[in-house]
Amino acid sequence: MSHAEPSLSDLIDHDSRIDADATLGDAFRVFTHHDHEFMAVLEGNRVLGLCSRQDLGMVLGSEYGFPLFAQKPLREHLRPNPICLAANSDIREAFERVF
Repeated sequence: MSHAEPSLSDLIDHDSRIDADATLGDAFRVFTHHDHEFMAVLEGNRVLGLCSRQDLGMVLGSEYGFPLFAQKPLREHLRPNPICLAANSDIREAFERVF
């Protein structure tokens, strides 16, 4: 019995994304609708990077965080150095890049 080799898309948990022109408050509201830790930030169809639930919580969660930072551009608060791969990437190549 042969097993089909898994593809990278089999390992992708979700496709949640947000536009790069959104604000930190917009991203916070999107995160309230799911439990994912990260979302892709897109400019058109191009991935600019990732935003993190934890990072947003740290910025917006302080006593005056939301009033002070909710209108700041999301594109200025992306995770540094994300590894972005196409969903149809070869799984071995993907693991080599990640590890």
